[in-house]
Amino acid sequence: MQQCRLCGGTLVSLFHATVLGRYRTHYGRCVSCQLLQVIKPTWMDKAYEKPINISDTGILSRNLAFRDLSSITLILLEGLNGVKKGKFLDYGGGYGIFVRLMRDIGFDFYWSDAHSSNLLARGFEDRYACYDAMVAFEVFEHLLQPMDVLSDIFDRCSTLIFSTELYGVVPPKPQDWNYYGFNHGQHITFYNIETLRFIATRMGLNLSSDATSFHILSRKPISRNLIYQVKLARKLGAMNLISLFLTSKTFEDWAVMIKAEK
Repeated sequence: MQQCRLCGGTLVSLFHATVLGRYRTHYGRCVSCQLLQVIKPTWMDKAYEKPINISDTGILSRNLAFRDLSSITLILLEGLNGVKKGKFLDYGGGYGIFVRLMRDIGFDFYWSDAHSSNLLARGFEDRYACYDAMVAFEVFEHLLQPMDVLSDIFDRCSTLIFSTELYGVVPPKPQDWNYYGFNHGQHITFYNIETLRFIATRMGLNLSSDATSFHILSRKPISRNLIYQVKLARKLGAMNLISLFLTSKTFEDWAVMIKAEK
């Protein structure tokens, strides 16, 4: 009997699918935490030969949206002074797009990624033991052992802002959900809102989620409706106000990099 990689519960068989055009694999769901997962992903080295898959055409628009949502969330959680003094990490930062966007606004963000090269935020790699908050966008569906990663994250910060697309109450059929990612093989772990609530309870964290794709876990007390407050603030033009109170690090970073090149 197979055990859940998140909680050790019993897995119920769901379906088989072919990944990367050749790997026949088995998907199951935990009866305890409802994590939906590939039971034995044997192709991961092959899947990460190209860390950013060719079908990810939404990478730039997604980063722009997360820039806005993260900026507003951090202001609401940390306050303006906290944001000005704070240090933040993008966990699974890909090519460094998000870090560069956030530094251009004025947030002191750094980059970390075990699979990708840092192309756009060079010089601002992970360098501190602890951070005020971390973000992890489109990361958790890639994780073989999500609880281990979450434990490491919360050893280093008090708040995680993250995205992963939730599957709802009933697991979608293989042909009905592109998020399974059979073509690229990088998505092996899938959550619903009950899974996130299970994680929050087990780790003693507070959760706010839109029950779709954008989520916050924090040791700090936060409103369950925080996500909706953030989205409303974005619609009302909060980013225009934020830009008035923060100083972009673009020129400052340029000066640091010029010195580093000498």
